[in-house]
Amino acid sequence: MPLVGFGTWRLTGRDTYRAVRAALDTGYRHVDTATMYGNEADIGAAIRDSGISPDELFVTTKLPPENAGRERATIDASLDALGVERVDLWLVHWPPADRLLVNTWEHVLGLRDAGLATSVGV
Repeated sequence: MPLVGFGTWRLTGRDTYRAVRAALDTGYRHVDTATMYGNEADIGAAIRDSGISPDELFVTTKLPPENAGRERATIDASLDALGVERVDLWLVHWPPADRLLVNTWEHVLGLRDAGLATSVGV
């Protein structure tokens, strides 16, 4: 994991694309996003257009609490939007209601074990 990452919270649309491209061109190799930011597709376009292999990048995204119970659909959508086969770190953005946390965590671990994320966390 690179020591410094490029955060994308509050970036939207073309601003996301331009900022991520500039970060990658400058040498950043860690991009941090989240499903709830709504900018994964623009980040994916910037990654693709940068010419940098996804294997040279460290990509973090996050599962929003309201998607507890829809973990697989959420990570599939993130992977599709980002244009990567797996993310390096998939986080539970913040824990869902207590009654869902154990189930959510079990699903997250299962998706990691299936190769969709290298590492996970809450």
